[in-house]
Amino acid sequence: MASSSTFTVTDHRAPREAVAPDIKAIAERIAADAAANTPVVTGRLAASYQVVPGDEDPATYLVTNPVPYARFVEYGSVYDRAQAPLGRAMARARSATR
Repeated sequence: MASSSTFTVTDHRAPREAVAPDIKAIAERIAADAAANTPVVTGRLAASYQVVPGDEDPATYLVTNPVPYARFVEYGSVYDRAQAPLGRAMARARSATR
């Protein structure tokens, strides 16, 4: 005999809030991996990776680097090839979860 249940969702953000600590930990591992694999001249770029919360979603975290030349190290320029420390860290994180 089958029974049925009815649920009322009172907080639509609760599932996202429940996984937020795990997602933040993943973002922190990505930032640490990127920092460890960043080419070092002065160390400023490697030390500047940050994990910041996203705008509205409690389970969104951004890995950023405010150093002005970070984009040139990541994506390259006409003078230097791309190093992609953050891109490679993301790829390793994705392959680890599969």
